[in-house]
Amino acid sequence: GTLKWTYPTTSNNWSIAAIAPDDTIYWGSNDTYIRAVDPAGHEKWRTMTLGFIAASAALGSDGTVYIGSFDSYLYALDPIDGHVRWKFKTNDHIYTSAALGEDAAGQTNAIYFGSTDGAFYALDPQGRLLWTYDTGDPIRSSPVLGAKPDGESGEIVYFGSGNGKLYALDAATGQRRWSFDTTPTDPILHDRNDLNGSPALGVDGIVIGGETGQVWYLPYEYCLHT
Repeated sequence: GTLKWTYPTTSNNWSIAAIAPDDTIYWGSNDTYIRAVDPAGHEKWRTMTLGFIAASAALGSDGTVYIGSFDSYLYALDPIDGHVRWKFKTNDHIYTSAALGEDAAGQTNAIYFGSTDGAFYALDPQGRLLWTYDTGDPIRSSPVLGAKPDGESGEIVYFGSGNGKLYALDAATGQRRWSFDTTPTDPILHDRNDLNGSPALGVDGIVIGGETGQVWYLPYEYCLHT
């Protein structure tokens, strides 16, 4: 429990670090920089964006660092020197951390994330748009990927939106499988329905917390009985 080292930035750090196999630490700061620091706390590189960074980094199978910024771009950075391999523009801040899809060989084949422009995006590893889904309200909930029900191949991507809905989309096509509205009928809480937290996937269902202060649990098969 003794302090080994500290690394100073010049603003708040909301981003949680991603750790590479060589123990390099990647994260973003509200001083607008994405950083790589070695296990001894020495900076390896920093790359500037034009906005705060609330998102956490995600590391692709080839080491690419994926992270969004308040400047509306999702960045794909080289893990060695931090240069921008590509960036993809949305129309507003990006709070969410990316979820990464993999093929049968374990190679990254898709990057999933939302933007406060209300849209949820799927990109390929070259930064090309695969599909988008518009929720109509800001998305600050980071997505998670889960397996489809028995007998179906592929995955489902789950995330919350500012409209109070939890979405389940087909990860390959972006088609909505179902959504669940957590918006309360109480007139005071009705407008405090943002689902900014990220969903967690359990053995039998999904858990997500909302701005109302409530935590919701949905069995995976709930929509079959509703």
